[in-house]
Amino acid sequence: MAKASRHKLPGAIIGPRARLVVLPLFFVVGGIVIFLTILSIILMPSGDKTQRSGVGADGFYAYVEDDSDLGAGSVVSKSEVVEALGNKAKSVGDGQVEKVFNFNGDRSQTLTFPFVRADGVAATVYVDMKLYKNMQALQGDNIYVATAKAGEVQGHPTYYKLAQTISNNREYHMMVINGLRAYRFVVSQPVTNVTINEVGVMGSLRRLAAEAKL
Repeated sequence: MAKASRHKLPGAIIGPRARLVVLPLFFVVGGIVIFLTILSIILMPSGDKTQRSGVGADGFYAYVEDDSDLGAGSVVSKSEVVEALGNKAKSVGDGQVEKVFNFNGDRSQTLTFPFVRADGVAATVYVDMKLYKNMQALQGDNIYVATAKAGEVQGHPTYYKLAQTISNNREYHMMVINGLRAYRFVVSQPVTNVTINEVGVMGSLRRLAAEAKL
């Protein structure tokens, strides 16, 4: 009977000594691959320098545009706010402009003026302007809910909006529509200490809107 061959066939099990060499090599190669993958992600150039968040698989997105400006800072001036508030304010601070926020293609920016009421309580006036991507987007945003027509300001349709309590503030709104731009002129004061009434403040907001650069 012929003796069995001692030569190992291809595909035979790797011996213990071979494992000591091959297995560490696998870990080294795998580590290099992972390192290069992470490095490529870090160094990958980005064509969009904005801060993105909430981007969905369907293309829906919401993010801050770091280098954009809709011009909210020039809609009204500090002196115009002072004149519009009249004796309702003891003093008015400088305007503060926020960055542009892009919400699925509709872009908004806010200008805020802190002021001290006649009784010494802190409050704010702000102008929120929103530029819609098209008329369908404007109409679909339900901006006319809880509003009443208030004639025109500078030839543009104007609306009163019912007073709202947002967080710890009571807010009075007037809205002016100019094409695809919606402007909200708002006075906000502490909900637990309301001294500027809705009837009186609407006159102030209308005067402010009448002087605004729309």
